[in-house]
Formats: sequence, structure tokens, C-alpha cells
Amino acid sequence: MTPSALAHAIGITEGAIRQMETGQTKSASFIVGLKIGTVLGVSAWYLATGEERADRNDDLETAGLRVLVDDLRRRVADIEALLNGLSQSGQRCP
Repeated sequence: MTPSALAHAIGITEGAIRQMETGQTKSASFIVGLKIGTVLGVSAWYLATGEERADRNDDLETAGLRVLVDDLRRRVADIEALLNGLSQSGQRCP
């Protein structure tokens, strides 16, 4: 990916990307780092340290996904209960 394409993808200038590449910028903002990592498909940890810590990142991602899945299951159960209640009361679903 070119510096220009990366800059466009994350909403900063190409000059800012080039300054990061050459070390003229001591550190990018946290949000810019997260955006760069997302666009490039690497972890924030890798961007900050140059080391891939798959064990830690995988555990964090798995835990985060479990929370999301549990939340979705609760929401689906709530919707099903609502639909069942409407069905039992003879009301029609919109």
C-alpha cells in the first residue's frame, strides 16, 4: 500500500505518513495508530513494539468476541420472547 493510499484510508495527510516512516514524528496519536493497524491488518501492539504478541492479542480478541456473542444471544432471546408474547396474545407482528 502506498503512503498516499494509507493516508487517504485513515484520513491524514501523506506528509504525516512520510514523517512517521522517516522517524520525524516521535509517536502518532493512539487513534491514528489504531486506524493504521486496522488498515494494514496488524495489531496495535505490533505497531507500537514491532513484536507480534499473538497469544495476548488472540486472548483479548476471543474474550471480546465472546462478550459480543453473549450480548447478541441475549438480544435474540429478548426478541423471541417478545414475539412469543405477541403470538400468544393474538396480536399480529408488524
